[in-house]
Amino acid sequence: MRKNGSGFISRVLAGTTVCICLAGYADAQKKITSVIDSKGSIKKVLDSASSLLDSAHNGLHLIDNSKVALGGALIEKTVLATSSNEDSKGNVLEIAIGKHEGDSMRITGLKSGKLQTDSIVVVNGETGRLGYVEVSQLVQSGEYTDTIKNVIESYTFDPAGFPKTVSKLWVYRNGAKLSAGDYFTNDAGKIGLSTEMGKLISPGDIINIQWVK
Repeated sequence: MRKNGSGFISRVLAGTTVCICLAGYADAQKKITSVIDSKGSIKKVLDSASSLLDSAHNGLHLIDNSKVALGGALIEKTVLATSSNEDSKGNVLEIAIGKHEGDSMRITGLKSGKLQTDSIVVVNGETGRLGYVEVSQLVQSGEYTDTIKNVIESYTFDPAGFPKTVSKLWVYRNGAKLSAGDYFTNDAGKIGLSTEMGKLISPGDIINIQWVK
């Protein structure tokens, strides 16, 4: 016997086996048929239409309503983890780029970063392993200029981004290079003019500081 769309149950003969088929739908695309065989066992069977998918989301898309493929917009926060809290095996997430001409990996739409706070992504040329290097470890250079407005007892300059230790340092007053120790000191990233140089300062003087980390 078979129950059709109108709820009618008819008798079905399949060889010497008599079964009762009750059909239902999980959704518009997935049809589930419950089958009771001659031994009284209930089995669920998906018919051919059930292989059709009607949607895919969060970075996936459908091909011919039957295959799910990568590619699409993420519509929710998504995390790919190489291990869980309980898993300490150290699994590897690898993206393999082919050797054919044109094979490449691209990341577009990145936002601008800041050298003062961000790090640089580096890659091991042999293994492809990604890592990062803190900006503080990189060779950096910088420059700072200030115009003296008022004559004061002492002069100390604290340039933004000036490292606590430098490999090279130059200080100029109105274009003239000052000698370290005699006319200025560097105290953990703060430049101070000596007392002797301070006596020579006048309003409008330009102090220029240049450095290499």
